[in-house]
Amino acid sequence: MPSSSSPRAGERIRGRENIVAFRSAYPARVTFEMDRTIGSGNLWVNEYTVRYLGDETRYVAGIMEFRDGRVVRERLYVAEAWEPPGWRTQRVEPIPPEPHPWP
Repeated sequence: MPSSSSPRAGERIRGRENIVAFRSAYPARVTFEMDRTIGSGNLWVNEYTVRYLGDETRYVAGIMEFRDGRVVRERLYVAEAWEPPGWRTQRVEPIPPEPHPWP
């Protein structure tokens, strides 16, 4: 039975029907931008950015396990952007924010 879990939220959704129903009922308008996919065989990792219409951005790493060409387990790690401390500025370079896909 496929499952999707979010360890930081402490939640797991079991079964394809429940996963589809959960995602279909999501109450906010969101866009997804795939940043990178890497893996082989039955294990793949996706890095993507999720943007909510309310100007919220989340960064996601998703680990997907496959069996017989179907997803059997998905694990999502979601993080908010944060303001880094000033002492780091001499050693890092800023990554410019991506523009929103809507006006």
